[in-house]
Amino acid sequence: MTYVLEGMRLAFLQGYTISQLLPNIIVLGIFSLIMLPISIWIFSKAVQRAKQDGTLTQY
Repeated sequence: MTYVLEGMRLAFLQGYTISQLLPNIIVLGIFSLIMLPISIWIFSKAVQRAKQDGTLTQY
């Protein structure tokens, strides 16, 4: 959230260009590359666990 809010603040209030926002964009890209596969893996494990427990129909 910090990098998103900082980038939006710089872009909207101070008129930064995309090249000036590139450090924030790179950090957000790295977070996405790392966190997306991890979150998909965790979600699939949670669904498997819910199927084993038979609690998937509660949600």
